[in-house]
Amino acid sequence: MLAASFLFAVLPVLSGCGNTYTGRYNNLGLVEVNGVVTLDGQPLPDAQVHFEHENKTYSYGVTNEYGKYQLHFNSQKTGVLPGSKTVRIWTTRKGLDSEQLTQEINTAKEQERIPDQYNQKSTLTVTVETGKSQTFDFDLKSGK
Repeated sequence: MLAASFLFAVLPVLSGCGNTYTGRYNNLGLVEVNGVVTLDGQPLPDAQVHFEHENKTYSYGVTNEYGKYQLHFNSQKTGVLPGSKTVRIWTTRKGLDSEQLTQEINTAKEQERIPDQYNQKSTLTVTVETGKSQTFDFDLKSGK
């Protein structure tokens, strides 16, 4: 009986998740962010770009063949929450869950083309201002 009560209490919430949140995106104050990532002056395709908040939440994008990216808040909405962000850029991460990601970090460290100062130990920071869209370009150096 308790399980049935729980189900009836939760079911309306779950069934509305897809539709009710869509209307709330405007209340988040998401800012459209895009830019170009280069490595040693050349466009960097297929790189993952994360703008990470100090609480470890992030918006993400993937660069195209010209090194251009656009940030996504989630799979349905573009943008990033305003505020101070640490930027992390990788070429080896491919949308893995946290357990796979830990394994990937350990095995792919030698394969990563981008130095740690731009990803795991990132020194890149930006401040996303509230309001209009913004562009952040990153010219990374491989150190070679």
